Amino acid sequence: MQLNATIIYGGSAIQSVIPADSARKRDTESLSFRLEKQDLNDLRELARSRKISLNSLVAQVLDRYLRLWVYDRSFGFFSISKKTIRLAFAKLSPAEISEIANESGATIHKEIIMFLYGEVTAASVISYLEVFGSRFESYRHFRRGSKHIVTIFHDVSLEFSQVYYSILKAILLLAEFKIIDSEGDLNEDGFSISFDVRR
Repeated sequence: MQLNATIIYGGSAIQSVIPADSARKRDTESLSFRLEKQDLNDLRELARSRKISLNSLVAQVLDRYLRLWVYDRSFGFFSISKKTIRLAFAKLSPAEISEIANESGATIHKEIIMFLYGEVTAASVISYLEVFGSRFESYRHFRRGSKHIVTIFHDVSLEFSQVYYSILKAILLLAEFKIIDSEGDLNEDGFSISFDVRR
């Protein structure tokens, strides 16, 4: 299905077609948005630099905002430079990493899951993985039967990988998934975690 949107600027209209998630049935509606010409030019240039269509870029922005950014302030998230994170995380002890992960995974992310889905279940935790992963530069979720593998690239530091591996592990344990630590991989650029949805 498609969402037809008309973007109007400078008295001219540009018809834009935004692809929707084919797995979900949605009602569609034609809408008109007014954007400054410079903003539209910037969007076009960004789409060209990323080698994607303007439609895809706009769809990504809307999807990211509705899934994540609109809630960031409510849950205390804000942007911070990688260098600041590297400096702060470099001094964390294993005990401090564990404490941060347990507090974040068992409390903060549990609250977000409850807010987004209304309950903490195996299905809602799996759905939340995409929201969680969208905060990073690159995220992939592979499924092989009951076994799942999540890989994340962030390019920050090994300590950051350790913290977020532990946070993701705590999130998965909310659904009582079996974590396969022997298959986990942590490095300074990212990490992967394997788990089995069978309890």
